[in-house]
Formats: sequence, C-alpha cells, structure tokens
Amino acid sequence: MLAFVSLGAVLTGCATALPGIDREAIASEAIQGSDNTTLGRIATASLPEPGLSGFRLMPLGTFSFDTRVQLAQRAEESLDVQYYHIENDETGRWFLRALRDAAKRGVRVRLLVDDLYTGGQDALFLGLAAHKNVQVRIFNPFCCARDRGQTGRFLASLGDISRVNHRMHNKLFIADGAMAVIGGRNVANEYYLRGASENFIDLDAFVIGNVLPAMEALFDRYWNSRTVYPLETIAKTGRSKEELLAFFEEETGPAKTPAPQPLNSTDVLGYAPIADDLDVGRLGLHWGSAYVFADHPDKPFESLAGDELLETSVTYNVLEAVGMAQREVVASSPYFVPGIKGMKFLKQLRDRGVKVTVMTNSLGSTDEPVVHTGYSRYREQMLREGVELYELSTSRVKDNKRPFLFGKSLGRLHAKLFVIDRKTSFMGSMNLDPRSASVNTEFGAIIDSPEIAREIIRVIDIDRLQSAYQVRLSKSGSGIEWLGMDDDKEIILTTEPDTSFWRRFKAWLLSPLVPEEAIASKKDCHENGSRTSIRRTSPQRSGREGQRGSSGQGLAIGVAGGLPRRQQLGLCQRGVGDGADTQAVRVHCGIVGGLRGQLQCCRGLVGRQTGFQGVFCRHDLAHRLVARLFVGCCCLVRVQTCLLERGVAGMPIVERQVDAHHH
Repeated sequence: MLAFVSLGAVLTGCATALPGIDREAIASEAIQGSDNTTLGRIATASLPEPGLSGFRLMPLGTFSFDTRVQLAQRAEESLDVQYYHIENDETGRWFLRALRDAAKRGVRVRLLVDDLYTGGQDALFLGLAAHKNVQVRIFNPFCCARDRGQTGRFLASLGDISRVNHRMHNKLFIADGAMAVIGGRNVANEYYLRGASENFIDLDAFVIGNVLPAMEALFDRYWNSRTVYPLETIAKTGRSKEELLAFFEEETGPAKTPAPQPLNSTDVLGYAPIADDLDVGRLGLHWGSAYVFADHPDKPFESLAGDELLETSVTYNVLEAVGMAQREVVASSPYFVPGIKGMKFLKQLRDRGVKVTVMTNSLGSTDEPVVHTGYSRYREQMLREGVELYELSTSRVKDNKRPFLFGKSLGRLHAKLFVIDRKTSFMGSMNLDPRSASVNTEFGAIIDSPEIAREIIRVIDIDRLQSAYQVRLSKSGSGIEWLGMDDDKEIILTTEPDTSFWRRFKAWLLSPLVPEEAIASKKDCHENGSRTSIRRTSPQRSGREGQRGSSGQGLAIGVAGGLPRRQQLGLCQRGVGDGADTQAVRVHCGIVGGLRGQLQCCRGLVGRQTGFQGVFCRHDLAHRLVARLFVGCCCLVRVQTCLLERGVAGMPIVERQVDAHHH
C-alpha cells in the first residue's frame, strides 16, 4: 500500500515553469549563401544550371563525418547545426571542437540540439556556448533534474509529460548557407564506425544548390520557435566563464578526444573524400530537382500549430509521394510497423501492380524488440500480398567482407530511405512508425534524380543481398522462413535468425503491449480551442477523406497534459459517445491528473463501452516499472482491456542510454 501511495505522490508532481523569453530580442536569421565565401563560390561554380540541387551520397560513416568536419573547417561566415542527439564521446567531442574552432575564426555558430539525451552534459555545452560567436539552444528542455539520466529527468517532469514527450528528431548541418549534410545520422561513435560493440548502417547526403535557402528557412523556424530556449536560461552552473572554457578545452583536447582514423581513398560508391573536390574548387555531384520539408515545431499540439500540420508533415509528404508510384517502391526503415491502415495502403499499391520491397531490422539486429513485434505480426500478411521483405542479419553483417565490414561489432540498420519508380527518392530522419508520424518532429527531402535513385538502390542492395535474409512464406504453407546465400549455397532458417530462445521468448511476452495502428492521418478537429484533437485515421495517403463518426474507422481521442482532471475525464467520456459505432476507442489520458485521474478516466469509460470490442487506456508514463504498475491498477477498476502502448505508438517509455542512438 505504501508503494502505491508513493507512486501516486510521484505521478502527481507538478511541472516547473520554464523561464519567460523575449523571443524578438533573441531572434536571428540565417546568413544567406553567396559568392563572398569560398564554399559559396565553389557551389556556384559547380552548378550546371539554375534551379537544380546537387547531391553526393555518403553510405560510409567515416566519409560522412569527415564531410561535416571539412565544412566546419572551411566555413567563413556561418554554421547552422541541428541534431537530435550529440553524444559526449570521442565523435561528439571532436565535432563540438570543430564548431569551436570555426567560431574562433569568426564564424557564427548556431547549434540546436534536442534535450532528450543531454542529461549530465550541460557543462560541456555551456563550455562551447561560452566561446565568442557561439549560440547553443535546446529544443523543448527539461526544466529540472538536468544532471540526471533520462529516467530521473522524466520522473522529475511527470507533471509536464505531455510537453517533454515531444522531441525534435531532425538532423541538419549547413555551412555558409551554401553546402549542407542531411540524412539519418546523429553525432555519436556508433554512426561513424567508431563503436566498439555496435555500429549503424545509414546514409547521408552532401547537398548544394536550390534547396539550401529552404533548409536555412526551416532551421530559422526552429531556432526562433517558442519551443526552443537558449541553453544558459535553462542549464545553471556554479562555474565561471573561464572555468567553463577550461573544462571544454580539457574534455575536447587530445588526451580525451583522439582524432578519427584516416579515410580510405574511396568509399563504397567510388567517391573520394569531399576535401579532394573542395581543394580543386569543383564538385562532382548528381543533379536534379528537389524539395525539403520539416514538421511544425509545435507538433503534436495541433491547436498551436494550426492548419499547417498536414502540409508540413514529413510522414504525409513521404506517403503522398509513395502513393504516386506506378511500378516500384523500394524502402529501408529500421522500424517498420505498418498496422492495419498501413496494410491497406500497401494492398492498394500491390493491387495497382506496384512492386514493393522493404529492408528492415531482424529481431536479432533491432535495438527495439517491441517495435519489431509490431512489424512481425504483419509479416506473413505482407508476404501474402506480395511484398518482398528482407531483414538485416547481425551474423551476415560480420561475415560480409565488402566495404561495409563491421569487424566484431554488431551491425544495425538505421537508414530511412524510399525510392519510387527508380527516379524519385526520399531521405531524412523519419522512421515509418507512429512516433515519427504523431509525436516527433522530422526532416526530409524528396529528390527527383534517376542517378540518385540508382545509387540508393545500390546501397540498399549491398545490405539486402550480402547482409540480410529474405523472408518468405514457408513451402509447407504454414509460417515463414528466412533464406540466405553463402556463396552458391542456400541457407534456410525456420526460426528468427541470430536470436536466442530467451530473446524470442521476451518478444513473445511483450507482444500484447504493441499497438495495432501505425500510420495515422493528419485529419484534425479542434474542440473548444483546447489542447484536444480527434484524429480519424484513414488508409489513404492524404488522410483528407476521413470523416468524423464514419462507421468502421478507428477513433483516437488525445487529451494533452495541462487540463484539469475533471475536464480530462469529460473529454474522454464525450469521445466515447462520439464513436458509438467504432470498433475500438483509444483514450490518451494526460498524466497531469496523476494516478487517480488516470483511474477515473478508465472508470468513466467502462460504463460507456457498450458496443465496443475493447477500451484501451494509453498513457504517458516515463518508466517501464511505473507503467507496469499502472497496468495493474487499471485492471483493478475492471477496464475490459487495458493495453499499454509502448514508445512505438508515441509514448515516452524511457529506454536504455545506448538506445538513444537508434532513432
């Protein structure tokens, strides 16, 4: 009993207000690219004609990291840098030191980083910010317990959980407004082949040309948004400016931060290091038309973002492009959870004769077994629809003697790519899962270039053919099997590759916790100006056809934190009434009301569930142990079905620190 009392006290903790900021006073804008800088002149000289954008793919992490460092070393006016995660390891510190070195040359450095994984790193970032010409801002900061890890900071912020659950997943690096790096990589050892135990297979692109002003505008939108705070207004320290500078110098110096290993002469696509091109003043790139886009910084708070949510949605833009395919779609996604709506979308493609090939992680290679379970429950259905599935194998990655050699480290897929009809490509930060669709902000680019499409497929094929198993229906007609090739010899497995019995058992044990839906549309209806939306999912890529109250659709009622407990309950109850003909109702109760408010919401639904197959209580809790305790409490009030939906459905279940790198 004492434990439940203590739990209730924690859950009802109040949020600490963030400081007031005069945003007009601190606003700044990008320095537009021009021929006044060396990088600007090289970009102009390399452009074959106005209106085009140039791209060079970087499948090897070593080349990708070196490109960022080279741009930092050669920048003359500005560096605008935006990342979900910058780790305090050899790679992260070397990266920050490169930014510092640029600032010492007079370059204006603006660094924007999400706050999820900065716990215990305030002094390092404050040391960078103490340098002249450097500004560091953080996206959606935790207000307290900043020296603790994720769990501690989430527990200290439970009263504000609906806000801190919202994270910036974007990755963007712009130098002098003239050259940029985009893709899926964060800044940590594991992304650049420096991880001792695991490394990630990913893809970035070096970019110049017509899309650069749009990238700068997107960066400015985030930099000046209400969700972003100067680091020094949040992170407090007893150290003086001189002490912070000395600390940064020590942490990023050679004793703690060794230089990366020298590059090979060429990468897997045959490209030399970008420095070779920059030294001669001419870039060898593939050219095409392109556009870039990013989610609204206020996502998922629809009442604040207004009508822009659909138009700015990265998920919407990607699915709209995929839905226009006529012949073929090739996809790479580390987390691929189609759900019921996604399966309808895939079926529509297959019914039109579109070939669909998907590369994703296996149970053995994924860092998120629960997410993999959300994918695996649709695996056989996808195969019967004719979708070709390939799953990365950790053992085959290690055995691969090609340029993606990982040695003894564990290889994990992290690339987020789509190729449509071998001419149009997407690359960016978006995972094909509900969190990317509904909670995190993302960045992406659509590129119209057959040459780029061909190279992306080549990169995917290296993994697909040499480091993966093809998943197919068993010839016996029951279940599935995994097919691989060892030279000319077929390898056929009937159990999940590279997994122990215990890992498979855990996946089976967690399977009831995985949500059914993955791809939600952006059909939003606002109620009384509150932070409440009713979102009707639709199998169509646009989501514009969805109509509130239509039969057979799934209704989701989202109640953001910050509303009084009684109002939360009332909204939940009204939502149930609105969906009287639906198959299921999912209710998202904000944590502000505490444990009692959650239970009241569930109780209110129990009495109104007539005609429903089940009522699902989806709640925003920050720790697995707390979540499990809540499940037990929910069941005590006789909710018909109480399903804990894990982070794959957009919930901030705190992960191990190592998992930070896998998003």
